[in-house]
Amino acid sequence: MRIIIFANYKVSDDILNRIAMLLYEAGFKVINIYKEMKDVPKEHDADIVLSIGGDGTLLKAVYLFSPTPILPINYLSVGAIIETELKEINNAIERLKNGDYELEQIDLLKGELDYGEERKDLGIALNEFLVIKKVPGRAFKAEIFINDKKIGILRGDGFIIATPIGSTGHSFSVGGSVIHPELKALIFTPIAPLYRKFAPIVLPYSSTLSAKILCDSLIVADGSRIFEAKENSILRFSISDKKAYLVRFLSSDERIAIILKKILDL
Repeated sequence: MRIIIFANYKVSDDILNRIAMLLYEAGFKVINIYKEMKDVPKEHDADIVLSIGGDGTLLKAVYLFSPTPILPINYLSVGAIIETELKEINNAIERLKNGDYELEQIDLLKGELDYGEERKDLGIALNEFLVIKKVPGRAFKAEIFINDKKIGILRGDGFIIATPIGSTGHSFSVGGSVIHPELKALIFTPIAPLYRKFAPIVLPYSSTLSAKILCDSLIVADGSRIFEAKENSILRFSISDKKAYLVRFLSSDERIAIILKKILDL
């Protein structure tokens, strides 16, 4: 089995080399070790990617390597969507070697931006798309649509559209609900809505959430890719045909219990 290691920059080369040696001794072939997105080639022949770091590292790995299966390994992070800890690497390698794991198919969000005759692909997101005002101190304003039906005008600081996995992150921090990973649902979470006239809305996967942006704004995909949206741009978010695959040792109920304990103990 061929493996790529993608790690947070805080993970020392000594640790990564020791992991590579453990994998080699277990019969795996380590193709390469990367810490920077820019160093990752567009094509590779890995069977599994080890993502070593926190949730941010995993989000980058999903963008770079999907649909290749990814094992999220936590290191020096809260790691709300991480499967195992670095201190358990020997057990993780043994389970990989024995095939003692499951692959979970993860639905991804996609985003599109229309401005006049121009259309821009915003790519995919495992967690969320964040839409905020470009100029600090000014109010964000947008017309919000669900399946092309206008539901109102949002005034505030912006909004988040998140997946069940992403519902435990930024969306949860600004008042959104945690969505169980087995539910096929998205959550639209307004950020500081004026007079609290908007509340979080849980949407079925079949939905398309659109927004006509009434101020210059920024769109952030999974915390790392940033796009600009001019006033009167149209944004559309829905479930993508592209999928991610995560290596799982735990059941969904076990994972959600761990996630809730982590975020509530912060």
